[in-house]
Amino acid sequence: MTFDPVLTTQQFNILIRLANGGSHITTAKELGVSRDVVKNEALKVCQELGAETIPQAVAIAFCCDILSNRDIKGFGAPAQKAAR
Repeated sequence: MTFDPVLTTQQFNILIRLANGGSHITTAKELGVSRDVVKNEALKVCQELGAETIPQAVAIAFCCDILSNRDIKGFGAPAQKAAR
């Protein structure tokens, strides 16, 4: 049995924005859709990936190569030195 989740473009865009720390409100504004659409599509993403929460969905998406480092802002970036 293989695990081959299929996300729509809208679901993928929502997942990326939520993974980057966006809220349902900011994601809705950025995509030009209602908050209800974002919430419903986020639930579908979780169902498709077998996750109970968005953070779980993000982790699963990384493991399945649905998301990569370049999709997440600041992921893998070198640590900045503290200002003295």
